[in-house]
Amino acid sequence: MCSQRTTESSGRVHAGASVRIVEAVARRESCDPLDLPPLYDVIDPDALNQFCATATGSITFQWAGCRVRVDVDDRLLVSVE
Repeated sequence: MCSQRTTESSGRVHAGASVRIVEAVARRESCDPLDLPPLYDVIDPDALNQFCATATGSITFQWAGCRVRVDVDDRLLVSVE
């Protein structure tokens, strides 16, 4: 379960955004990404990748006991609380 600190991952937007999200949550939780529950249990990774590659805006969802916020503009910012 996540504490209230925020971990951010930023960089150029690309189709592999869901991988960056998994890595950010794993870093936040100090665990192996394979130890996390499947991301697709809460959000469609392909739809998330498409959103991050083509849209601007933000999306927030709960996953692995964390609040994950993804902000997309020219760059991708992943905040995990």
